Amino acid sequence: MLATKKVPPMVAARAKTTVTSKRGMPAIGRKDDGVDGTKPAKDRWDLLPWRAVGDVVKVMSYGALKYAPGNWVKVPEWRWRYYAAALRHLTAWWLGEKLDSDSGLPHLAHAVCCILFMAELDQ
Repeated sequence: MLATKKVPPMVAARAKTTVTSKRGMPAIGRKDDGVDGTKPAKDRWDLLPWRAVGDVVKVMSYGALKYAPGNWVKVPEWRWRYYAAALRHLTAWWLGEKLDSDSGLPHLAHAVCCILFMAELDQ
């Protein structure tokens, strides 16, 4: 049987249920507690800014119609091409142009797509 330690009052007040962990420390009953309670065990998808994600999805949908679904993975010399495209969109936004003239979608969403492509292809 594990030894039970006294729970500090502040922890006890926050906890809905107090359980003793394998190390004899109080474990607060939360779904996202890690093994030792120092990091989330589950990714926090609820923290994403969904309106901005929606704009990225619109850019992806636009690209799928203009080129082909998944065509972004076939771009030769992708490193410099997506980097250059991201910089063009960021610069246009920085200079006050909110929407891309070709797609009518936000420059920042286009830039995010370019960065996501680089992050995925760099793996």
